[in-house]
Amino acid sequence: DMETKYIIAQDSVTMTDGEAIIKGNKCEYFFSDSTGCVYDAYGYFHPWYFKTKKIHKDKTKYYGSKSFLTTCNLEKPHYIITASKIEVLPKEYLKTENTVLTAGFMPIAYIPKYLYSLKERHDVFEIFPGYNSRDGITLQMRYSFPVTKHTYSKLYLDWYSRQNIGKGAEYSYNISEKTKGSIYAYHIIDEKIKRERWVAKTLHRQNLYKNWLLQSELNFTSDEFFSKYYFSESWYRRNSELKSNISLTRQTHKDILRISSERKDVYDQLKDGYYLENFTAPKLEYTIYTIKPKILPFYYGFSFLTAQEYALHDIQRYIIWKANSELYITQKFNLTRNTTISPKIGLIEFWKNKKSYTIDENVFITKYYSFLSGRQTLSEYLYFDLAHNFTGRTKPNSLELDLDSV
Repeated sequence: DMETKYIIAQDSVTMTDGEAIIKGNKCEYFFSDSTGCVYDAYGYFHPWYFKTKKIHKDKTKYYGSKSFLTTCNLEKPHYIITASKIEVLPKEYLKTENTVLTAGFMPIAYIPKYLYSLKERHDVFEIFPGYNSRDGITLQMRYSFPVTKHTYSKLYLDWYSRQNIGKGAEYSYNISEKTKGSIYAYHIIDEKIKRERWVAKTLHRQNLYKNWLLQSELNFTSDEFFSKYYFSESWYRRNSELKSNISLTRQTHKDILRISSERKDVYDQLKDGYYLENFTAPKLEYTIYTIKPKILPFYYGFSFLTAQEYALHDIQRYIIWKANSELYITQKFNLTRNTTISPKIGLIEFWKNKKSYTIDENVFITKYYSFLSGRQTLSEYLYFDLAHNFTGRTKPNSLELDLDSV
C-alpha cells in the first residue's frame, strides 16, 4: 500500500537492520515509522542466534515472544535459553523474562528476569559457588567494569565458610595496541596457617619510537603455595622462584638489541620467605640474525652479551661481570633434489672478572665448534635428519686445548 507505506511479504523473508539479520515466513512493515513484525522468525544479532514465534520492531527496539536464544553456532547447540518474552536494543542490551537455561536436553537454571549487555565494553558480575575440604563452602564473586575507553577493572570478593574473606583488584589497559598491561593484587588472612597471604603482579608492554619496545614484569607473593589455593588461574601451583624483569628492545629484520635488568627471588622454607638470590643489572644483548652478505658465498651470524650480576653464595654476596660473544658461518648445499647438507662452524669467547666468588682473577675461555647436518626428504610430510657436532675448549687464560673438554 503506497499511500500508507505498508507492505506485506510472505514465504522466504529476510530483513536486515545494521548487523542484525531476521528471517521468517511472513513480514508486515510500515516504512513511515520503521516498525513491523516478522512471524516464525529466526536470525542473528551479535553475539546471539535466536528463534521466536513473532518478533516486533519499533523504531529502536525488538520484542519477541516464546523465544529460543544461544551463542553456540552448531546445528544442535550445546545450550539453549528459552524465554517467554525478550526485548533487544541493538548494541545496548538484551532482556528476557521467565528464562530457562537448558544444557543438552536438561534444564539446569531458571531466572525470572535476565539482563545481558550488548555493548562492546560492559559491566559483568559473576558468581562462582563451590566447595572443597580445606575452605568449606566457597562463593567467589567478580565484578568487571570499564573505567575509560581503554582501561578495564575487576574487583574480587571471595567468601569461605572456614576462612576469612579474600579481597583483590585488577586493572588492565590497552591503548591503541601500542601500550598495554595489567596490575593485579589479592590479600587474605589464612585461618588455617594463621598468617597473611597475598600476591602482587604487574605486566607492561609499550611500543616506543619506530622499532623500540619497553617491557616489564614484576612478581611478588607471600609464599610459594599461594597460587595453589587462591590463584587457580595460574599454571604454576607452586612458586619456589619469583622472576621479575624490565627491558628495552630495538628489533629489526636484521638484528636485535636488548638492554635489561633481571631479578630472581628464591623461597626459603626454613625462614618461610623469599630472599634475593640473583640480580642482574645492567644486561646488554646484541644479535645479528643469520644473513648473507652480497660479496661472500656463505651466511654468518653474530651475538654478544655482557652483564653484571649481584649473586649470593652461602651468606656472602658478591658482584661479577660476565661477557660472551659468538661468531659463526654456515651454508646450505643441495646435493640432489631431495638431499641437502648444512655445515656450520663457530667460535665463542667467554670472559668473567672473577675466577670464583672469593678470587678476583680475570678468566678468558675460547670455545670452537663445528656442526654438520644432512636432510633426506622422502615426501612432502616425511624426512629424516642426520647430524654431527664437535665442540672444543681452551684452558682458562690460555690457547692450549683442554683435551678433557672435547
